[in-house]
Amino acid sequence: MTEDDVEVEWILDRLPCQFGVATISAAVLSCVTSLPTPKVQGTTAMKAFTSMLALAVVALVGSTNAIEAESVSRELQVADYSTKMLNAVNAKRAEKGLAAVCINTKLMKAAQVLAEDNANSNRISTVGSDGSTQADRLEAQNITATSAAELVGAGYVSVDRIIAAWMKASSEYIYADYPYIGPGYKYDKTKQYKHYWVLDLSDGEGETCA
Repeated sequence: MTEDDVEVEWILDRLPCQFGVATISAAVLSCVTSLPTPKVQGTTAMKAFTSMLALAVVALVGSTNAIEAESVSRELQVADYSTKMLNAVNAKRAEKGLAAVCINTKLMKAAQVLAEDNANSNRISTVGSDGSTQADRLEAQNITATSAAELVGAGYVSVDRIIAAWMKASSEYIYADYPYIGPGYKYDKTKQYKHYWVLDLSDGEGETCA
């Protein structure tokens, strides 16, 4: 058994959600929330139903070159990672001829709360260490949404790598009919995965690109 296998087992043992697919590099899990399933652009929107579901993608990696990780982390701390993530998401959407999305500040604050919580507690989950869900975090930011999704990941040292992992695991959520996104990121070299990522997506009723 390799170190990568051990890492994946560690995550499988501790995540409070049901995995659908798990590999050494990525895993897909589903968590029950109070939000309906996301709508996919270009298809008929599904009605909200009583058993609501949101999808979370957890992206993991094995060992990363320490020098590379430190170099990229310094770049991320200096650069505007949120703009990089917005550009990366819109580039993927443009490939499919889909409309561009924008960053919503309140959504980004909600994502940052989870990114910092996951880093502080050394977890990779859509459920906060206090049991809070995405719906709770959106409500705390006064965001009204009928549909939302949340992607989480750790271990990837750059925006390009985490986006690539999310695209491989669950690209439909990057392509979904969400006009607003909120990226979250926390770097902590003392933690197991060092880089902790969150991307919240929402229809955000009454929200704006600000």
